Amino acid sequence: MKALFYGVYKVLKQRSASEVSLPKDFIYQDFNIVSDTSVFYDLEEVDDFDDLKNRVVVDWGKGALAWSQWVRKNGTGELKDKEVTEILPTGYVKEFPGFLDFVIRYDELKTIVNNPEANREWHTMLSSVAGIYLIMDTESGKQYVGSAYGKKGILGRWKEYSATKGHGGNKLLKKILKKDRTAAKHFQFTILQTLPKTLTNKEVLNYENLYKKKLGTRAFGLNASEGAK
Repeated sequence: MKALFYGVYKVLKQRSASEVSLPKDFIYQDFNIVSDTSVFYDLEEVDDFDDLKNRVVVDWGKGALAWSQWVRKNGTGELKDKEVTEILPTGYVKEFPGFLDFVIRYDELKTIVNNPEANREWHTMLSSVAGIYLIMDTESGKQYVGSAYGKKGILGRWKEYSATKGHGGNKLLKKILKKDRTAAKHFQFTILQTLPKTLTNKEVLNYENLYKKKLGTRAFGLNASEGAK
């Protein structure tokens, strides 16, 4: 029943949707959503609201399943106010759901790392454990299994990916980024298993090697290069 403010857009013009080709990354390619009466809107974002984007939470009301709602009742007449229930800190990404219950994009990881106060729980929890993590290149489907150990835990290792624009020292990830400097936008991070920070580096690496075998990331993934971290 809540909605997160994404932005304000101005309608420049409208045309028949049949005149417009759907983008290749449009997620509903297989759906017959375009009819003779469908309309395509050319939009331009209004810049004055940048400071509130992804921060203002409003009560969306009973129309929680609707893609859109009228600002005025039935499209005319009295304005329908939306109550602001929360204003999130600048740089806030999302609530920490649990170690094994999330997948985050590289841009989300970078925002979490660069805004510790706004994402305090992420920093606390990710630095409290060692573990085995997975990076997937969603463009190719290839996967990389890595491990994190030492005093700074998983957070310490993931900070290296943020600082190196996505590769974290891995040879094949470097190769991908060399071909396309923006390729990190296709990387997503998740945790496969948490481990106590009291384990030795060798013990953690043993778990890492087990997951590489289970997922075949040496034969088919991004752990294929010799000496890769």
